Amino acid sequence: MKFLPVLVLLVSAFAFSGCNEEKYAKNQSSKTAWLSSVSGKATTDVSGMWQSSDWGTGQLSQSGNKITGNLGSYTVEGKLNGRSVYLALNSGGWTYYTARLRKNGDNLSGSYSSSVPFSSADQWPMLLRRN
Repeated sequence: MKFLPVLVLLVSAFAFSGCNEEKYAKNQSSKTAWLSSVSGKATTDVSGMWQSSDWGTGQLSQSGNKITGNLGSYTVEGKLNGRSVYLALNSGGWTYYTARLRKNGDNLSGSYSSSVPFSSADQWPMLLRRN
């Protein structure tokens, strides 16, 4: 009988870790599907240092239409389609925010959302300025 509570605890831990893994997998697959759906041919370059009063400093690298880098404490994955920029902001294997921006001169402006994929229902303004 002493082992029953330990067994229940172990089974619960495995059950919750499975749910957590499912949650992370769904979050990542939603991000990947969204970025694939917005992907197109890049007609601009966003490589370089960027600054935001809300997000901090970031470094973006571009290869074709693929964007990688960081912004503040988040790692960035993204896609370009023309002058439109689509970003996923990640930390610890979780995508916390998605952003739809447009490059205009030395600015990337648009909106970010806490939804994955991006949702207009919970969007807020976002502005990055090239350093």
